[in-house]
Amino acid sequence: MKKSLPCIISAVIFSLTCVLGNAMADSNTVLLIHSNNQDGSNIFTDSSASNNSISPNGNVVHSTAQFKFGGSSIYFDGDKDYLSIPDSEDWNFISSDGTIDFWVNIQKAKLAGLLTQNNNDKNWAVYAYEDGRVAAGIIGVNKMESPPGVLVAGVWHHIAFVKSGNVTTIYVDGINVVSGTTGVWNSSSNPLRVGGFNYGGSDNYLEGYMDEIRVSKGVARWTSNFTPPTGPVESDMFVKSDMDDDGVIDEWDVCPDTPVNSPVDNRGCAIDCFSQDDIDAAVEAAIKPLQQEIGTLGEDSDGDGVIDSKDSCPDTPLGSIITQDGCPVVDTNPPTGAVKVSKPYIWQQYNQDVKVTISGYVRDELSCLIDGAGTGVSSAYISISGKINELALDGSGRFSIDIKFKAEKEMIYNIELFAADTKSASLGGPNKGLVDSVQIRVQKPEKYVDSDKTKGQKDEKCVDSHKTKDQKDKKSKKDTKNDRKVR
Repeated sequence: MKKSLPCIISAVIFSLTCVLGNAMADSNTVLLIHSNNQDGSNIFTDSSASNNSISPNGNVVHSTAQFKFGGSSIYFDGDKDYLSIPDSEDWNFISSDGTIDFWVNIQKAKLAGLLTQNNNDKNWAVYAYEDGRVAAGIIGVNKMESPPGVLVAGVWHHIAFVKSGNVTTIYVDGINVVSGTTGVWNSSSNPLRVGGFNYGGSDNYLEGYMDEIRVSKGVARWTSNFTPPTGPVESDMFVKSDMDDDGVIDEWDVCPDTPVNSPVDNRGCAIDCFSQDDIDAAVEAAIKPLQQEIGTLGEDSDGDGVIDSKDSCPDTPLGSIITQDGCPVVDTNPPTGAVKVSKPYIWQQYNQDVKVTISGYVRDELSCLIDGAGTGVSSAYISISGKINELALDGSGRFSIDIKFKAEKEMIYNIELFAADTKSASLGGPNKGLVDSVQIRVQKPEKYVDSDKTKGQKDEKCVDSHKTKDQKDKKSKKDTKNDRKVR
């Protein structure tokens, strides 16, 4: 693959500015609602090619108080606030694959519709419960729902409802929380509602915020656990081609054959570490035009592209990543990365060992560039509720370990990923610290005891108590009879 060095050149002239490409809206995107609007505005736009009409009801507005991306999100006050969109075959998933995904920050935990075509009748809805469950179903007919506690009030969660074939899966923050073949979709002529529904005369409206609301027809965007989107879905009304699916459209893509799932820079090239020769060549290429432009303005003793009269660090070693004032960039942050677990909830009986796979990656781009090899990470470890587990990283900084957890009553295991970048003179030594964290929760089996079985156990106890009473009565009569004989 052709290598690209925009990160190095940018760092030499200004600072390190590599970014990951955002996802693009494609031909399967049939509804896309960003917020990205001024505080208090009630104008809503469909940024997909479908250009659906969106009508606000109640007091639903854009708000800058909370947002996931773009500076604002959509606020629903819980009092019959919702967005209404005319009916379309785009909302009919009966005979096709489809995906509904969005970000939500619930402010008050209660039964609330999220997206639905239900209007006090038996039609499909995706919704949340007051105990943190999330569900999809045809109201009053069929439903599938997650365990309680997967949604936490006051926290941004990414939720995806994915239909692939005849299987529907609900993902929360990229984790499969429930999956099955239950029929939870139907065809309705009702408008699509965002933010609530009415059923049985009761209003069930969201009190909270939503952002990046997307409906996709004809595609199951995820079929296994995934990392939630790290940026907004970029709108492209003309849906330009992105052959390697790296988030950078082909006409801008310097590296059009990037491997799938590779992190890329803003030119579509895989972020990679470079040899010292690559770095020196990039530095020279960046400095040469600057030197020509400077001409007779002044001497540049250390050859870093900043003339001595403007250079705060005139002895900078050749090849250093520098700031505008000619000084080496000093990294004050630990590496970046992510950690995830294969089982965020443990349902087994108490005191059983349950194997959980913990995986993720760590990386430090600035250390990587200066060292010229590796991942820029010198060490990494997982802390499991205070217990340290050293990690062996592969060449790309990824790791995967299997740990056995005891399913102890109401236990919460805190999984924390720590890492340190490499030692480098121009960085001033390693930075280390917390990179990411996740939890594993043990749920109480008693919550799922069959109600009929429990009732039966109570009936047996009731029968036993009557038997005991009858036995006591018989014994009392016998004792009285014997007492009479004695007299």
